[in-house]
This record gives sequence, structure tokens and C-alpha cells, in this order.
Amino acid sequence: MRYGAAMRFGGQLVEAIACDYNDYKYLGLLCPECKDPIFLRAESVRVAGEKEIKISPHFSHFPVKDPTLAKVCEQRIAQYTEAELQKRVSQARGQRLKFFQRWFWKCITNFSIELGQGDLKNHIQRVESSGLRRSACLDCVRLLKNRGKSRMQTSFLEDVKEDIDNAFTQVLNDMGRSPCRNVKDRIDRLSELDSSLHCQIATEVVAFLTAKRQQELLAKTIIASLAFANLEAFPTDDKLLSYVMVNCFFMLIVSIPWSDEFARIQKQESDRAIKAA
Repeated sequence: MRYGAAMRFGGQLVEAIACDYNDYKYLGLLCPECKDPIFLRAESVRVAGEKEIKISPHFSHFPVKDPTLAKVCEQRIAQYTEAELQKRVSQARGQRLKFFQRWFWKCITNFSIELGQGDLKNHIQRVESSGLRRSACLDCVRLLKNRGKSRMQTSFLEDVKEDIDNAFTQVLNDMGRSPCRNVKDRIDRLSELDSSLHCQIATEVVAFLTAKRQQELLAKTIIASLAFANLEAFPTDDKLLSYVMVNCFFMLIVSIPWSDEFARIQKQESDRAIKAA
């Protein structure tokens, strides 16, 4: 099969040709049709008589799967049209949006704990009591929301993608110089991620936060990003301060391995449900 559904990314379709063994182990791949686990077969060569036939990388069901049912899945996936592929992209994005709505702030809190920074509430209170001008925070919110006015269109994802890509590169460089063990563990994990899929999710996080009903959460996230940045003082110029806040915001968003956090929280909730049963 050409495609597999990456459950860590809300069912995002991935092509076998773009995967390696590490990707396969990480993505949590299922068959897009029957939702059974699948595995990656590497590129190979089959000899037929005197001819060598090159077999491209592809996904296969495990041997326990009924061969007849597996064939049905393969035939359906082989017939996916561009419209079907786009439909599944939208479905995966919708599933990730549900993750953001349920677990966004929990992911931010987990990030604070993992870095050894303790209670995030204390850090936010420290920032708010350190002379941060409310007007600058509102300016930052407006700046981000203006960039997100077309969030329901593909142009928003394109507009923000460059900010996300640049922030991700900066985070890898800055965190890589930190002597803190927790930070080094975090940078190792970020380095292992599929950067394209990670930055895609980070872009969707920004789209989620710039929605009209999320203004309070957006402001809260901006302040949290300043807490993580550990700034000794804020610029006195409001325009410069807004720029610093936007930069800190993007760096926070790309620093969190969202797919890992979603998988971990899902497992925690599943374990609690099993214990309660």
C-alpha cells in the first residue's frame, strides 16, 4: 500500500516512500481503510526469470490479517483520488483541532514540568508582576490575530509557515547550547521529529490560537512564552516589546513535540479509564 495513517498526527496520511524505519516506529501507522496495524516494507528487488523487478517501499498488513480482506484495503487505497486525499487531510486536521481544544494547556503545563521549571502559574504571575505592560500584550495579540485573519484559508498556513520554520531552527540552535540536562533531552527529542509534520502541527496550533474565541488563551500563551524565555527585563519601546513577544510565542509553540504530548495524554486517560472500570 502506498499510504498509511499516522495516528500520532490525527490520521495524517503518509507515503511509504517518504518513511524510514524510525518514522514507521514513531508514527503509529494504521491502514487508512480497516484501521489495523501495518508495517513498512523497504525497497527491494524481485527476480523473475532473467529480469530484476524493483519493488518500491510500501506498507503491508501483518500476516495474521485475512489475505482477502487485506487485498480489498490495498485496492481501495490504490484508487484514492486527489479529492479523497484532500478529504483525509481535512479530517486529520479536524482531529488534531480536537486535540488542541482538549489538551492544549495541559501540553504547555507538561512542558514546564519537563524542563524543571515547576508550577507554570508561578512563572506567569512573575511575568505579570514584573512590569509587563498590558497594552503591549494586547498589541501582540492583535498582531498575531491580524496575521491569522485568513486562517480559514490555505494562505494563513503559508503565511505562518516561514515564522514556524525559522523559530524551529532557532530553537534547535539555542537549546542545543544549553548546559541543562532536561533541555538537552528536549532538543534530542525535537531533533528526532519529522520536521515537516512537526512544523505543520505547530502552524495549526497558531491557527487554533488566533481564532476569535481563543483570544484569552492566546494572551495567556503569550505570557507563558515570556516566562519560558526568562527575560531579565522588557524593552521600553512597545513596538520592540511586541516583536520580542511574538518571537517568544513562536519559539514556545515549536518547542513542544505536540504529537508526543497527545499520545502521552491519550495513554494516561486510557489507563485511568481501565483502572476505573
